Amino acid sequence: MPRGSRGNGEAVAVLSKVAVDIAAMEDEARFRDLLRGLDIERPNHVRCADIASIPVQQGFLYLVAIMDRASRHVLAWRLSNTLDANSCVEALDEALARYGAPEIFSTDQSSQS
Repeated sequence: MPRGSRGNGEAVAVLSKVAVDIAAMEDEARFRDLLRGLDIERPNHVRCADIASIPVQQGFLYLVAIMDRASRHVLAWRLSNTLDANSCVEALDEALARYGAPEIFSTDQSSQS
């Protein structure tokens, strides 16, 4: 995994963009429908995961982020040059080990072609 291949400034910028993208998606109907009527007001109540594809010269890198919906903090992330389950599971395992299990874990489970 090319985790250290980007400079720290670039990684922070990418994570910030992912956080903004995820926060923007929270307002979309699919999230409101899944968690309709639920007040998310405290950390560790609801977490979400997202994958962002980052175009690079020789293809794509894939950034997996696990976020807390109340605080909008990135709890764990992985950067990979393949789109497989390993980096997702590693990020989820890290978030669980560091912060414990949330009450609800929500993903949009979408795919792009």
